[in-house]
Amino acid sequence: MGEVKTFYDRYWNGRNIKVNPFDRHPEEWTPENFSYHWNFFKPFVKGKLLDFGCGDGQFLHMINKYCEVSYGVDISEIAIKKAQELAKENNVRINAFVADLETYTLPKDSYEVIACFYYLHF
Repeated sequence: MGEVKTFYDRYWNGRNIKVNPFDRHPEEWTPENFSYHWNFFKPFVKGKLLDFGCGDGQFLHMINKYCEVSYGVDISEIAIKKAQELAKENNVRINAFVADLETYTLPKDSYEVIACFYYLHF
């Protein structure tokens, strides 16, 4: 957990870090890239949703109105704090928590949908 957590804490703290040159995902969830992804997973979104590797919660903020409850998990305490601040600023209710995604065990039957963007490829 150490190196990965340090990397993401530095990333979410806004420090200059060397980014993987193959990493081409957008830095922010814009309405355009949300719409692109929404077209794919729209039929599946219902009930409780978990954003696995939620970062600063931008996706949670956008998806929140389409599901019963939205949860976010990330290894970085800094990212979770940013996610909670974003939710508070926009009057959006999310449940965000810190966990090491390599050892975290999902509770059985806890979520109807699990979203995972830009985590597994790293």
